[in-house]
Amino acid sequence: MPLGSTNYPTALDDATNLPDVSGGNQNDAARLHSDLTDTTSQAVKALEAKVGTGASVPTTTGHVLQVTGAGASGWAAVPAGTPSGTVAALDPATVSTAGVASAYSRGDHKHLWKPIFKVRWTFDTVTSVTTGLWSEDIDQAATLMNYRLTLGTVASAGLNTKVDLLKNGTSVLTTLPEITVGQQRNSIAVVFANTALVTGDLLLPRITQGSSGAQLICTLTYRWELT
Repeated sequence: MPLGSTNYPTALDDATNLPDVSGGNQNDAARLHSDLTDTTSQAVKALEAKVGTGASVPTTTGHVLQVTGAGASGWAAVPAGTPSGTVAALDPATVSTAGVASAYSRGDHKHLWKPIFKVRWTFDTVTSVTTGLWSEDIDQAATLMNYRLTLGTVASAGLNTKVDLLKNGTSVLTTLPEITVGQQRNSIAVVFANTALVTGDLLLPRITQGSSGAQLICTLTYRWELT
C-alpha cells in the first residue's frame, strides 16, 4: 500500500488525502493510519519550511510576519520605506526614504491627486495692446503648466499675435506664445520664467502685439500643489 502524500505547499490538503481518522473509518483501507501519519508528517515539514524558524509570537497589533534570515521568520513592525514606485508616483505629497518610517511604510498614506484648472480669457478684438479685465485669483499654492492661444478669425496679413501672462502686474514668461499670420493656434510655444504660484497671486493676460485677427482665446492651465 503506498504511503500518503501531501499536496502542500503546491496546494492545500483536503479530506481526500488528509481526512479525519476517528470512529468507524479507522480501519478503512483508504484511510490507513500509517498513510495519514506520513501525509501529516510531510505537510508539517513543508509548513515549517515555508514559515521558517524563530520563536517570536504575534503580540502587537499591526505587526506582520517577516523574513529575518535564510529559513527564518519573525513577527515585527512593517519595514520602513516606500513599498513600491507605483505608490510613490500616485502620492506626490509624501516623500519616503528607505529606512525612515513614513506614511507609506505604515500603510496609512492617502493617494492624493492634484486638481488641474483651466482658465480662459477672451478678447473680441486683438488689434492693439490690451490687458484683460478679469484676473484669476490664486487661492492655493499652485504651478503653471501651459498657456495657449487660439484665434476665431485668423489674421490674414500684418503682424503676429503675441500675448503675455502677468502675475501681480509682472510678466512670468521668458518666451510669449505667438500666433503667426495665417495660423489659428500659437505655433511658438510659451516658456515660463517662473511657474510657482502662491495664495493671493493675480493672473492676467496682456496682448503685447496685436494683429488683424479676432475672437482671441487665451487658455491657462495650472495645478494645485497639495501639502
